[in-house]
Amino acid sequence: MKFYVILALSILMPLFNQCSKVQFEELNENPLSIVKSLCSQQNTASKTFEIFFDDPETTCNWEVDGNLNPLNGYFQARIEQFNKISLPENSVLCDLEFEFQEQNMKYDDHFLFSLNAVVLASSYDFSSKLMQNNNMLYYDWANIAGMYWDKSKEVYKDESYCLGKESNNASCYWPITDTNGQINLDYSPDVIQQITALDLKQNEFNFQFTTIGDNDNLDCEHSPISFTLRATFVEP
Repeated sequence: MKFYVILALSILMPLFNQCSKVQFEELNENPLSIVKSLCSQQNTASKTFEIFFDDPETTCNWEVDGNLNPLNGYFQARIEQFNKISLPENSVLCDLEFEFQEQNMKYDDHFLFSLNAVVLASSYDFSSKLMQNNNMLYYDWANIAGMYWDKSKEVYKDESYCLGKESNNASCYWPITDTNGQINLDYSPDVIQQITALDLKQNEFNFQFTTIGDNDNLDCEHSPISFTLRATFVEP
């Protein structure tokens, strides 16, 4: 009897392992497909947040926390500001809608706006320095510090870097560097869901506004930025 039990287990275990492997591979194979499937449900909810990045009222913190000494024509230092939003536990973020109030925004010299380190928009083409994956750039100051400021890679107004723009899934508008202007951001759910798929368990999302300068005492400053954020999500 013991022989038959062992024989049966030796036959069934490989089949069980193969079945389990298929199931887990299917679950982990394409997180984006899982997000899209969940977000296609009708039982979505939404939550509104007020986001504010105040004027730092100070120049770059030269030679502090990874910043370098002032040097004309190179990205030497930055100021980073953060805003975090929290969604219900186990929820899945499906979309973000940005509504900017009428405001004259100004920054010096350049900026990056990111969500969970994924760059949503920037006033300069940092793609040669930042890590890329699935057409997304990931902000990391260590990769930018000391970078040469190539004027030909400055991007202005509606031509600024905008995640999803190349696939016609987004539009961004920022003023020219050191010039007052309006802000507008519009991302399709496809863009937001791509970020959600990076970690299906996350329910906290960190927005980061980074201003970068090279050498003078006005660098890294920006005027106050405020906007209303509407997050749409599902709770499986």
